[in-house]
Amino acid sequence: MKKQIIFILFMFLIAGKVFGQFNLDKFLNEKLSLFDSQKYKTKTGITVKNVDDKYEKIPIKLEYMVFPDGGVMRQSITTATKDVKEMKKLFDLLLAELTKKVPKKERDETYEGVRNVVFRAADNTLYTLGNSSAMTILTMVKMQ
Repeated sequence: MKKQIIFILFMFLIAGKVFGQFNLDKFLNEKLSLFDSQKYKTKTGITVKNVDDKYEKIPIKLEYMVFPDGGVMRQSITTATKDVKEMKKLFDLLLAELTKKVPKKERDETYEGVRNVVFRAADNTLYTLGNSSAMTILTMVKMQ
């Protein structure tokens, strides 16, 4: 009986690790609603939801701007730590995944220590990836 309880607890721990991990591919393939600049500026009719998670053992923050109907207008990933090595690692991981997903970069610029890489998918989803000494951020919006 004791062995069965230990086995069941062990299985729950494994299931939590396997099924509870952040899935970048799913995040990047999320269907977004069209970006509404007026609602974005005034913050009316949208709710901001934040989630703390980890990706490849790096603490991250996920932010979703959601319409009342549940459609996601904007979503982003940022580093939840000020560790420069982790920020750089997250940037490199995100850049590699975006390059596979959207091979053609629209822009790749570095200005005063801030690197911005912009990708535009065929469905007009705009991916903006930025990295500085303060943070790494990936923002996704669907433009008209």
